[in-house]
Amino acid sequence: MPPTLDGVENGSYPYWQTEYAYTYGEPPADSAAAFLRYLTDQGGKDVLRQYGNRPCSGTRYPLVCRPT
Repeated sequence: MPPTLDGVENGSYPYWQTEYAYTYGEPPADSAAAFLRYLTDQGGKDVLRQYGNRPCSGTRYPLVCRPT
């Protein structure tokens, strides 16, 4: 089954994954912290859209993107 945005929206593409990032304490600003901010801010979302993808929060049912 091809992974298309339509398939995600209508539920016919069943695979999705929530990624977790763990740190031991607060990471230094010049390390993983910057990358984690990038993944969750508008810049990271814009890069996803630039390549024809969509951040989970931008789908029709964004709550299914949260872990259970």
